[in-house]
Order: sequence, then structure tokens, then C-alpha cells
Amino acid sequence: TSVVVDSLASEIVSVDGLGGEDLIVLSTGNVNPSLIGSSSTNDGTSIKKEITANVTSADGKTVSLFDKNSGDYLGVRQVSASNNFLFRDYEWTFDGRAAQGDSFDLVVNTDSQDDASNILKMIELATVSTKSGKGGYAEMYREIVVQVGYNSSAAQRSYEADEAVHEVALNRKSEFSGVDLDTEAARLLEQQQAYQALAKVLSTAKELVDTLVRSF
Repeated sequence: TSVVVDSLASEIVSVDGLGGEDLIVLSTGNVNPSLIGSSSTNDGTSIKKEITANVTSADGKTVSLFDKNSGDYLGVRQVSASNNFLFRDYEWTFDGRAAQGDSFDLVVNTDSQDDASNILKMIELATVSTKSGKGGYAEMYREIVVQVGYNSSAAQRSYEADEAVHEVALNRKSEFSGVDLDTEAARLLEQQQAYQALAKVLSTAKELVDTLVRSF
């Protein structure tokens, strides 16, 4: 990537060689920059940065790097404790332990479209699975939601049925015990009224006896 300042007066900057990458502008201060200009598509003729990495030590920690096309020696790197190393802004990370004689190639994808095709493919995965040819993760999510809803509804129906059985059991228990609360309450009220009437009769009889005694 190359940057050329065409005019300090109007602050025009030309950037060439982005090759499908994003241009991010960070501005500080009180002035808001304006981006005006044009862009051209990548014609695929940019310089390839293909690299070959060869593991050259017995412990798998030393890696020699070469230009894949010309074979020119580019440098050497030591694999860190995190099993990776950095070379020309590329981070190489090994999944597992590298062995002496292993070789790895970093190649340029010449089929890059720069048209958001990757995100479109990710969206397609929502409807169609590339492995099974059937519904993608959106359909799987719908199936999970439907199954959870069905299980929840079944649990609710089971709860209502169990609650009805519980009510029937309580009613039968009341019948077997032979105790009717309404009837017992009515009988208790009758006994209370009879007691009150008897107490009144006794009180009247006592008054009559006292009157007869005073007569003599």
C-alpha cells in the first residue's frame, strides 16, 4: 500500500494498493474530515505475498521462512510458548506441536471477489446446511423452539390433570370421613339455641321457687 500527499493546501491524500481491504479514517480535533473521491476495483494483478515456512529444529521451535515463488530466504522465527510467531504482520499459530521437516504455505487467494460473498454464504447457512443439504441453523432453532413449546404445553396439561385428580381425592376423603361441615355447623347452632332456652327455663323456675319461699 502506498500513500501520496498531492496537496498540503487542500489536504488531498491518494491511497493505492489496498487490494480489497477496508480503509478506516480516525480523526481527532475539532475539524470533521470529508472523504470525497473515487475508487477502482482490484484487477487481481497485485504482488503475491506467498510464503513457505519450514520447521528446521528438532524441538519444532525454529521456523525458516522463504518466498514460495522464488525460494528466496526471508528470515527465521522462534515459536513462542503460545505456539505461534509473527512475521510480516501475519500471525502463524500451530494447532498441535510442529515437528522437524514440517512445511506450511501461506498463499494468496486469487478468487477473492471483494463483494461480501462470505457474509452472503453465512446468511445462506441459516436456510440450508452445506453438509446435509437440508435446513440450516435457523430451521434447527425453530425446531428447538417448537419442541420446547410442546414440552411446556404438555407439562401444563399434565399439571391441570393432576390438580383435578387431587380435588377429586379431597372430596372422596371428605365423604369417607362422614363429616359435613355445613351440617355440623347447623347442629351446633341448634344445640346452642337449646342450651339458651333451657337456661331461661331454669332461671324462670328459680324465680318461682324464690317467690313461693318468700310467701311463707
